[in-house]
Formats: sequence, C-alpha cells, structure tokens
Amino acid sequence: ACILVPFIVFFVPAGRMADKYPKYRVIQATIAASIPVAMSIWWSYYHGMFFLAFALTLVLATQSAFYSPAKYGIIREMYAEEYLTAANAAVQAVTIVAILLGSVAFSVLFEAWIGTATQAGHILTAISPAGILLVAGAVAQTILATRLPATQNPGAGQTPALAQVLRGVRSHPALWGPMAGLALFWAVNQVLFAAFGAHLKEAAGVTSTVVAQGLLAIGGVGIVLGSALTARVCRTRLELGLAALGALGMAVCLGLLPWLTAVPVLGLVLVLYGTCAGLFIVPLNTLIQLRAPASQLGIILAATNFLQNAAMLGFLVLTMGAAALHMPPKPMLLILTAMLVGMAAASLAALRFEAARLFLRALLGLFYRLRCE
Repeated sequence: ACILVPFIVFFVPAGRMADKYPKYRVIQATIAASIPVAMSIWWSYYHGMFFLAFALTLVLATQSAFYSPAKYGIIREMYAEEYLTAANAAVQAVTIVAILLGSVAFSVLFEAWIGTATQAGHILTAISPAGILLVAGAVAQTILATRLPATQNPGAGQTPALAQVLRGVRSHPALWGPMAGLALFWAVNQVLFAAFGAHLKEAAGVTSTVVAQGLLAIGGVGIVLGSALTARVCRTRLELGLAALGALGMAVCLGLLPWLTAVPVLGLVLVLYGTCAGLFIVPLNTLIQLRAPASQLGIILAATNFLQNAAMLGFLVLTMGAAALHMPPKPMLLILTAMLVGMAAASLAALRFEAARLFLRALLGLFYRLRCE
C-alpha cells in the first residue's frame, strides 16, 4: 500500500510536471531525490525503526510517482513512431527483470542475514546492509540519468481536474481500452505474486522463499522473450493483434497453474505466461503513447498509473480479506483465471480485425515475403 497510494494521490501533479517541464529534467530531479530518501531508509533500518522505515518507503514511492510519467513520456519524444514499440519492449523487459532479480537477490540476502532475529526492529537491524545497496542503486541511477538527451517538450496549458481527465479518457476508446486492460493485468498479477508462494507450498511442498522468487523470476524471463518477440513482429507498424493473443495465452497458462505440482513444469508454464504477458503489455503501452495528445501525454500516462495502482490497491484489500478468511490458494488462482478469460474475450472482441490480420500475416508469411508500406 505504501508503494501504491502515491501513484493514486499524486497523479495530477505528477502528470502536470511531466507536461509542463522538459521530461529529461523531471527524470533527473526526481531520481536525484531518491538518494537522501534511500540514505534515510538505511539509517532507519540500522536503528531498527520499523514504522519510520515504512513511512520512508511511502516517500520513496512518491518520488517514483512523479518520475514514472516523465519516464514513459520521454520514450515518445526520443523515438520515431516506427521505433516506439521496440523502445517500449526494451524498457518493459529491463524494468521487469530489475524488479524480479531484485526480489530474488534481496530474498537471498534476507535469509542469509536475518539470523535468529524475530522482533521487527531486530530484523531490520540484521538486514541493514541491504540499505547500503539501496543507496548505491540510487546513486547509480542518478549518474545514469545525467546521460539522458535533451528532448523537445510540447508544453501544456492548464492541467484539468481529476474527474475531467478520467471522463476524457473514458470517452476515448483507443485510450480507455488499453488503460483498463493494463490495470486489470497488474492487479491480477499482484494477487498471483502474493498467492504463488502459498500455492507452491500446498501443491509441491516447497517452502523456500528463494525457490518461489526464483520461479517468478523465470516468469520474468518469459516477459523479456515476449517483449523481444513483440519488437520483432512490430518492426515497422504496431500489431495490436498481439495483445489479444497475449491475453488468451495468459488465461490458458494461469488456468493450468492450480493443477500443476512439479516444479520444472511450473517453471515452464510461468515462462509461457510471461511471454504472453510481454505480448500483451508492450503493444498497449505503445498504443497509449501514440494515441495521447502530445501536450497531454504526461497527465494521460499519470492517469494510466492512477488506474493501475487503484486496481492493485483494491485487489490488495481483497487479497488481505481472503488471507484473513484462510482461503486456499487454488480458489484464488481459479478466480484470477476467470478474470483473465473475461479480459481475453474482451480483447478478442475489440481487436478482432487486428487479430485476424495477424493470423493471416503469419499464414501468408509461410509462403510469401511481405512488406508493409
């Protein structure tokens, strides 16, 4: 919740900042702000100050909320339309890999450093060296941000109010469809991320946090593969049929997970699931960047963050309720599968022409060389 709430609360000022000021400057300023916050988090870890550490996590997430619209907005300013899908694929792949490898690495360090500590404050003190790595990461990203090229910002007038932004997006199907799809995707996957460890324990008897995080990281490898495949297929034009195909594939793979018990098979299905996820999210992110007016790109990307994090927060509450009721992981996974089936059906209905074109392109590609002009 500390990570999600700032994206909901600050989406209007974050979008306004990305539209009003050069995006590379916004990125550099917000990233530099992460250094003192990371140092404060390490200090609170070292002194075992549990609630202060999580309050500072809220501050760090606020920094991310202001950084995110500028990060995705600058992609459109840096790359021409024909290269936009490939650029989004690269950003998505690197981001997912960083999240998952970070989860695995810090899970390993957590288990190695925790020792015999059982109290919250003692645990934080035991793992406080992880805070040093957090500071090092903040310094490294600040140095890398100085290499960003200066881009042309189209500028924006008065930023509309929250309700006006959401109404405008809701009345624009080319924006609302992908934004709603991405919101449901991240919400479902947050619950999957939370429930997978319990499912692994119940179905396969595996209790190691490292194994659970490792399998999820393997799913991240699938997202990299799916992103690379999307970039290859969409060399010169965006193929939205990939999103419908990805949604269908995710529904099938998630439907298989509750019935699997062998760890290698689980890993294979997660790779396929991640590949389909890459096919789904990269075209939709690209479509939002293409369809949003240049002068309002920041606020629309911030609204995308708002919808995604509001959905994730709502699903987080539902997950907590399911945990309080001691719901087994299998019914939770089946509920998530039903949601993805609905999303796949809606995607195929909305993108039926694009999906048919993609199918015919693949079929004809077996016999002919095609060039789009």
